[in-house]
Amino acid sequence: SLDAMALATQPCVFTHSIVDARAPHSRNLSDQQFRACAKTGVMIGMSGAGEYMGDLSCASQTLLRHIDYVVQLVGPQHVGLGLDVVFDHRMKTAATDGQKIFLPIISNLGTEDHAVLIYGLVDHEAMHCRFTDFSVLKASEDAAIVKVLANLFEDVWGEREQATIYPGCARNIRKSMEVMIELKMYQGPDPSQPESPANMLVNIFINGLLAPHYDLPQLLQFTESYRVTFEGLVGPDLVEKVWVTACKIDDVRSTEKAFALALEVSALL
Repeated sequence: SLDAMALATQPCVFTHSIVDARAPHSRNLSDQQFRACAKTGVMIGMSGAGEYMGDLSCASQTLLRHIDYVVQLVGPQHVGLGLDVVFDHRMKTAATDGQKIFLPIISNLGTEDHAVLIYGLVDHEAMHCRFTDFSVLKASEDAAIVKVLANLFEDVWGEREQATIYPGCARNIRKSMEVMIELKMYQGPDPSQPESPANMLVNIFINGLLAPHYDLPQLLQFTESYRVTFEGLVGPDLVEKVWVTACKIDDVRSTEKAFALALEVSALL
């Protein structure tokens, strides 16, 4: 990067970076890099990622110490925030609007397992930023079940396509699923907690359709458990029909087609 900035004829920018002198990491920047960037006249965005800051709890005090370090080094006019992931206490699950990724505040945050979980959640939502057509989502006036199914199918085809371009994202998501299974955040039906038929169907699809991509036998076990329970409510013939239809996901490569498949499945119910 130093060579590139030396040769650049336009301002250079580090969009989300943190201080190597405070938390050594291959992703972080040296004092020399900060000075060279500031010399080109632009602002440096400070990241809030826990691993880079040397604090998996992502404490605001830690981020402030990194910010103060760079302010003292190159001046406040060159320092800003580069937060493309937001932890929001109002969120119950990860989500994105296509521009920012929002994550829930996870209890006991600070363990390595939770760091793995966060990476998987971020990579999953980044998939939506890359592949989801949010104009289709906003324009949809379909019933709630159709939107739920379309989002589910979007998850499956999007993660499949992302894995071919960014295999590291698929590895992160798989690791996060392993953590969720270990922590029982992701599991089969609980006989003590009755579930709605719609929730059972969603779990059949999400577990069964993702299982081939992540090679996690637990997903197949969860699928079978939910399928047996759901068949007891609606019969095996209907379950087989909706499953065969859902397997058309292999041909889906757009948000529009994900909605079309969701409509096709919902018409069978």
